Amino acid sequence: MKNAALIIIPIVIFYLAYLLFFFFDIRKNSVKYLPKWTWFLICAFVSAPLGGVIYYFVGRTEKIDHD
Repeated sequence: MKNAALIIIPIVIFYLAYLLFFFFDIRKNSVKYLPKWTWFLICAFVSAPLGGVIYYFVGRTEKIDHD
């Protein structure tokens, strides 16, 4: 049981950090195609890394500086 906790705890911490990163990014920036609440759900429930990757490449707006 102790060995399982040593494996599971870092995975849970990484997953929570992953979710927090995308949640703050969605909240702070504008998004494309879907409402923000939908992107939250996609990042949280669509196969952990896949939801964030979909948001990052499809739903995130690009920041372009025009000088």
